[in-house]
Amino acid sequence: MFCFAAKAQTVVGVDTIWKSGPISNRINIVILGDGYDNTETAKLVTDATNTSTFVLNNAPFIFYQNYFNVFVIKCVSPQSGITHPGTATDVSEPASPVTSVTNYFNTGFDSYNIHRLMVPVNGTAIFNVLSTWFPAYSQVVVLGNTPEYGGSGGF
Repeated sequence: MFCFAAKAQTVVGVDTIWKSGPISNRINIVILGDGYDNTETAKLVTDATNTSTFVLNNAPFIFYQNYFNVFVIKCVSPQSGITHPGTATDVSEPASPVTSVTNYFNTGFDSYNIHRLMVPVNGTAIFNVLSTWFPAYSQVVVLGNTPEYGGSGGF
């Protein structure tokens, strides 16, 4: 089983979403997709583009767009989606459909018993992808492939 998971998790490249100047002289935001399978890399790029466009076109970022570059690393997960185990204690579960998904960074909801708290658990995989594919990152966003609202901060 370990060999299957290792081979199913791949990176197929890096796309530039917004580039205002040299990497060495900008804040480089790198978006990593999680829960996008091998048929959904175009969806990942679209979702990353829509997210970064929204952020960069609203205050305060709209005033500082030219200080940022945005890139997406196309990580392919074995399965589509984000885990939602239905174990949170802050709502009457299951408040959303219960799902169990094998994805690249082991991202899931219900972290720390909070229904909307979505966390990528495999930090080692995140840092391995970054060091291999874009070591000059300034800020990282893990974008989960789910219609469900949620998120978190983190390391």
